[in-house]
Amino acid sequence: MGECMFKRLNLEGMWLLLIFTSAFFMSTIIPPLQSPDEADHVRRAYFLTQGVIILDKSGGNSGGLLDTGLQAFMNAYVVYPGQPSHKLSSDERDFANNIKWTGRSSFADAPGTGYYFPLIYTPQAVGLIIGKILDLTVFDSYRLSRFFSLLAITGLLYFSLKLYKISPLAIAFLILPMSLFQLASASLDGISIGVAIFAISIFMKLSEDRQSSDNRLFYFLCLSLILLVTSRAYLVPLLLMPLFLAFVTKRKIFYYVSILTIFFSLAWLAIAIGSTVDTRVTRNISTGSAVYLYLSNPLEFIKIFIHTIPGFYKFYINSFIGMLGALDTVFKPVVYICISYFLVFVALCSFSVEAIKNNLKNRLFLLFSSFVSILIIFFALLVTWTPHPAEYILGVQGRYFLIPLLLAAYAISPGGWAKYKSLDNIGMLAVIVFWLFSVALTSESILGRYYITDFNTKQSPVATHPSAPLDINTPIVIQLKDVKDGSQQVLKSIGINLATWARSNTGMANLQMITASGDEFNEKFNLEDVKDNAYKFFDLPLGTYISARITAFEGGGISTWEAHSDGRIDTCVVFVYEAGITRYVPGCPRD
Repeated sequence: MGECMFKRLNLEGMWLLLIFTSAFFMSTIIPPLQSPDEADHVRRAYFLTQGVIILDKSGGNSGGLLDTGLQAFMNAYVVYPGQPSHKLSSDERDFANNIKWTGRSSFADAPGTGYYFPLIYTPQAVGLIIGKILDLTVFDSYRLSRFFSLLAITGLLYFSLKLYKISPLAIAFLILPMSLFQLASASLDGISIGVAIFAISIFMKLSEDRQSSDNRLFYFLCLSLILLVTSRAYLVPLLLMPLFLAFVTKRKIFYYVSILTIFFSLAWLAIAIGSTVDTRVTRNISTGSAVYLYLSNPLEFIKIFIHTIPGFYKFYINSFIGMLGALDTVFKPVVYICISYFLVFVALCSFSVEAIKNNLKNRLFLLFSSFVSILIIFFALLVTWTPHPAEYILGVQGRYFLIPLLLAAYAISPGGWAKYKSLDNIGMLAVIVFWLFSVALTSESILGRYYITDFNTKQSPVATHPSAPLDINTPIVIQLKDVKDGSQQVLKSIGINLATWARSNTGMANLQMITASGDEFNEKFNLEDVKDNAYKFFDLPLGTYISARITAFEGGGISTWEAHSDGRIDTCVVFVYEAGITRYVPGCPRD
């Protein structure tokens, strides 16, 4: 018995180490904020550091006050999702990763996270707080939030593996490319997966060992379910777990705590739904009306559900296995086919008829919860994300099914303190081989998506030329490179490289700059004060500027220096940002 226990702990400790190191390695090569909705999750974690529980809806959508340095960091990386041809250059990386916290806040939307009880973001929030206290860059603070999230996931998995034996199928789910990508991010998926496995392990432990007198496990289960259900509402069937345990153990205290857990979770969901404003999807009926419509006519929901599956099942399978980033990093079709067959094989290796017979009720409960949770996923996306009248259910992604399928994996596995059988060992061996394949496949795809460029592409050299001279009838349009590149950063000053043509020019000119909101900034300057081939700096009201021009009131004669490359013209400008960084246009003078 002791030798079997030793082998079990060694094997599961090995899996814990492999999962942690794999996810940590992925976190070092995945650029920030590339996981779906990760920016919103980081915003929600930041709001938690400010003590915000319920989001503010005064800005239209639900959101809160966000440090403008963090927003600038997000703006720097917003250009990559959905743009597979846009690779991460060293210049862009250096620019984004040197952004500082500013201490100034502005309102930012995060409507998709308004429904979540924010304590589940505690690991990410701790990382951001430590980063600010140590005066680290926003990038380093973000990396800390990723690291603390991964530490929390690892801790949850450690205690889960001590409580209950994990099946080869559950491990295979955790090391899929999609899972590794999400575990490495600062989004909510990784934490919710860890909390879910912790809750399932406690449930299986208590339901199979009913004489255990340690009530603390039950309380941890209830706390885990509160965090899980209030952040993943489709898992609401799991609120029946404590009641199930109370029934089989006949402990009155379990009934009381179960009722409190259910009441708190449902109360939060009701408050969050009522207080969250999300206008991202335009629909001709409200969510409440859609819920009433389909609950009063469930056959209509079943009809739409059945109509959806044939057209989207391949997408569900592929996005469950791995469509990375903003669903813009995909594998060859044969990869999805091979991994699908592999998962079926591991499921067969993990299946135990004997274990199911011995603990039929609790395993049927897990299967029931898994099935109902999947139905709720489709129902939730139908009433919140799909325009009405609906023919298909839109917005469902394969990664949403991970926790329901983990429930099913635990339901069919040997579990408990069962000895490792030959079929089980075969499954474990297959998963080890798959782990090597998954890590190699995922890392190669990430490098190809974000870093590796086409070697056949030749960049033209950058040449600098002066613009046409300024006069009363010929203004100079300032070509703002950052605006063209999609970076909406908050400027505090700007320097423009001007040429006087080696002469003293007379007259007055005006710099006009327009913000994204339509506000204008104007500053007059004397042309006699302009130095030849030097940057003239202008202090600006804080804002994101989208256009600029110089006009002459009288006189003229000056020009701006411009960088010409591949048919593109950019004015030689120095951007000085509120976030504590300075950026020059490539190819232009740097002094």
